[in-house]
Amino acid sequence: MATMCGHLVLACNPDSAVVRPGKLKLFMVGESEPRWTILAHGYGANGPGWGWTGGDTPPGRYRLGVVYTISFEEHLVFGDYCIDLIDLENQETGIGRAGISIHAGRTLYTPTFGCVRVAEEGLARLVKSLRWVRKSTPNRPVRPLDGYYPDDNYLDFTMIWMKGI
Repeated sequence: MATMCGHLVLACNPDSAVVRPGKLKLFMVGESEPRWTILAHGYGANGPGWGWTGGDTPPGRYRLGVVYTISFEEHLVFGDYCIDLIDLENQETGIGRAGISIHAGRTLYTPTFGCVRVAEEGLARLVKSLRWVRKSTPNRPVRPLDGYYPDDNYLDFTMIWMKGI
């Protein structure tokens, strides 16, 4: 049976005229302080707002899904990995969006088409944490990271747009 082992929270300022990173924090279950904090943002190239393709990352809860290893040709855009986000509150699919993920690539300040962008070092830290969480599933057969299995232990992710950040 799957168990949530940790929760990621990203807060960004919707009124920012300039792309500014927010803080993505990992809280493990039972711990009151974040395990780590990295810079990240959810600003879309067609933002502000999240109700259309290429807009900001829609707010709400997600589960981290499949981790894709990126090809050499796409590395500049995505970085080493791309982590699929599974919407849990119909916030992505309910407005006709799809394919929202967490990835690196280019610079931290480059807007995406709705994904969460982190620096490459932050992405490596996130993937390492996700590997640890999935390996902690009891009686779990060894599986590749580039798959999502409903019985794996998991990390949740919450996107918050909050003024004054």
